[in-house]
Amino acid sequence: MLPPLFNPSASLRALALTAAFASPLAAAPGSLDKTFNGTGSITVESPIAGNGRTVEIMRDGRIVVAGQCWKGLSTEVPVGRLLPNGAFDVAFTGGGARFLNMGYNMNRGDATAVLPDGKILLAGCTGEGWYAPGYLFLTRLKVDGNPDSSFQQMIRLGTKGVVAGMHVLPSGKILIGASLASEEGSMILIRRNADGTQDTSFGNGTGFVTHDFEGIETAHAMAVQKDGKIILAGSLQYGSDISSLVARFNADGTLDSGGFNAQSTTPGSIRTRLHRLTDEATSIAIQGDGKIVVAGTTQTRAEAYSDVRMFATRYTAAGTKDLSFATGGTFINDSYSHTIGQKVVVQPDGKIVLGGHLFRWEETFLYLRRLRVDGTPDPTFGSGGKVETSCGWATGESMGMALQADGRLVVSGSGNTDGSSRGGMLIARFNMLCQPDLTIRKDGSWKGNNIHNTTGSGQNVKSVIQANGGKSTVNIRIQNDGHDTDGYTLQGTAGNRHFTVRYFSKGYDVTAAVAAGTFRTKSQRTGEISTINAEITAVTGKKGKTCRISLRATSSADAGAKDVALIELKSK
Repeated sequence: MLPPLFNPSASLRALALTAAFASPLAAAPGSLDKTFNGTGSITVESPIAGNGRTVEIMRDGRIVVAGQCWKGLSTEVPVGRLLPNGAFDVAFTGGGARFLNMGYNMNRGDATAVLPDGKILLAGCTGEGWYAPGYLFLTRLKVDGNPDSSFQQMIRLGTKGVVAGMHVLPSGKILIGASLASEEGSMILIRRNADGTQDTSFGNGTGFVTHDFEGIETAHAMAVQKDGKIILAGSLQYGSDISSLVARFNADGTLDSGGFNAQSTTPGSIRTRLHRLTDEATSIAIQGDGKIVVAGTTQTRAEAYSDVRMFATRYTAAGTKDLSFATGGTFINDSYSHTIGQKVVVQPDGKIVLGGHLFRWEETFLYLRRLRVDGTPDPTFGSGGKVETSCGWATGESMGMALQADGRLVVSGSGNTDGSSRGGMLIARFNMLCQPDLTIRKDGSWKGNNIHNTTGSGQNVKSVIQANGGKSTVNIRIQNDGHDTDGYTLQGTAGNRHFTVRYFSKGYDVTAAVAAGTFRTKSQRTGEISTINAEITAVTGKKGKTCRISLRATSSADAGAKDVALIELKSK
């Protein structure tokens, strides 16, 4: 008889992680967010050790995390839900976390997806051995954390392997990327209906599609493009050679050999060996322009584990290396000789955040790097573009990262709580941006979207102005939506032969400074607002002439954080 699916009696304790944070001032980009649990982090303690392998942000800001925890000679899947302030959400199972047994003594949660109604999908593996791959499983929890009886619980998907990722399609169907455990190895795509049943319209009626690339393939990450195409990343072993492997598939599961790296000898996939040793891709992020960022770990010296480093490679949407990124398309961590790359996310401003861990002197540190758009280290983040947070003795081998709507970064991983070898599932939140937020009005209510937005979308004013001397005043508010005191440099459009434009701050004419891009607001605390007034005069006597003005505010703490308000007036 299989053990019960859920074990509500497992102990749960919330403990603050003692973090030795490297160098950034409190609330600066890269610092622990002290509004989260009062310390910036929290752990779900397990009797021996644990790790958080995946983290998701719900629409209302709550945080869902899952992974693996050790309990004696077996493991369970911890699933926790936190409030935005870092406290456990007691509406979830009554205590904020649930420990799952999926059928065998070794269980691991690898991927989660939060549905629009708040239910949680969980995929992972369950098996009998410590290191042996388990059977793939898929299950669903209700909003309160209890099992959802309306979902076809899949204790086993019929094969052993490792889950790389999960994605809910617009149709509600569930896509799972994984790799099969066998001597040959294979990448596999599995699609289920929204109720968990087999999707017979996928994979010639089987509900899955497998792919072989002339070696032993392992998938570690999956991403889905806006057009429905699917990307898997991992490694390909051929003999003693191990290279990173990135492959793209059409929405029906077939290899995209005509659109991804199509002119190569391996159309549909790209294999990368950075040092002719071992390379392994573990995470994928798709930029807004369609470029693909893949992160992982490369071994730079032949001695086992003597020199392994975090890396990030950027590919074009067509599957070729983007040579404008870093050096030859790849960034390799230049600090420390044992850094493991596990996750990558792209911020709205295009900056790239790499997450993983650093091992030094028998201690594991949670390790973050931030890169500018061109792949060079971002000096405004942490110390020289890197942040390391002490986790004590802990495995730190797997972690998840997710960006909140306000730009803060939530990280899940592992850490210990008392200096011993016992650890738990760690959740930490980091400040990332000191961004401005512009709102604008000519009359009536303020317009804006309450987040920094470099396109100005949602914070535009369009109106008319009387020709031959007509005046119009537009008010613009600059709010500090970051997590630290900051000031903002403003640059605004000057007038032209049809219109004059003047800018005022507290009644003073600051037109010259704003037009030159040298005007700076006073230092603003979080949430504090400065106001600029733009006065436009139509000197033209002609009707139908248009005046377009943009006002850009750029953070002094983080030059990548900026926002734009747009004004368009037409003479009548």
